[in-house]
Amino acid sequence: MKRVIIFFLGTLLSSPLPAQILGDNPNVARVGVDLATKLRRAELHYQFFSYKSSVDLYHQVIQKKGGNDTLSLKVAECYRKLNWQDSAASWYARIQDESVMDPLHHLYFAQALEYIGDFPEAKDQFQKYHEMAAGDSRAVLKISAIENRQDYYIDSALYHVDELPTNSPEADFAPSYFMNGLVFASSRE
Repeated sequence: MKRVIIFFLGTLLSSPLPAQILGDNPNVARVGVDLATKLRRAELHYQFFSYKSSVDLYHQVIQKKGGNDTLSLKVAECYRKLNWQDSAASWYARIQDESVMDPLHHLYFAQALEYIGDFPEAKDQFQKYHEMAAGDSRAVLKISAIENRQDYYIDSALYHVDELPTNSPEADFAPSYFMNGLVFASSRE
């Protein structure tokens, strides 16, 4: 039993820890960090879900080496996972060779375009996705929603919203009717 514990501790202590792999340890000297190392670090950050660090390293590699479609796709995916849709859409748009994109990437590109309000281009990307993944009904529903998006605003003219005199800059929520009145929770003092 003692040998097993010693073996386990020896293995654990000799293996690199994630902070050392990613280079976040300030005590580790960084000598001769080249583009391949930055690219490997960017990939490791991506694998550890550190998309902001990953995208920063990808930008450094692209700035020195120049971009290619694979790197543009990685940057677009980082921005998508950070929920920065405008940046994701611009990086998806830079991809020239669409063979590096899976069908889902067309869906993600279309969703980013829809988010920033570029509905005609989003519709085109949804149609490309539908051609590649015909069994997925999301594309058909999204195309229909884009074509009929004006219908969503028809009844908005029927309603008028007024502020109540009880409104405040504090957090007021959960209104409920109580004894011919209105009660709500608030963070007011």
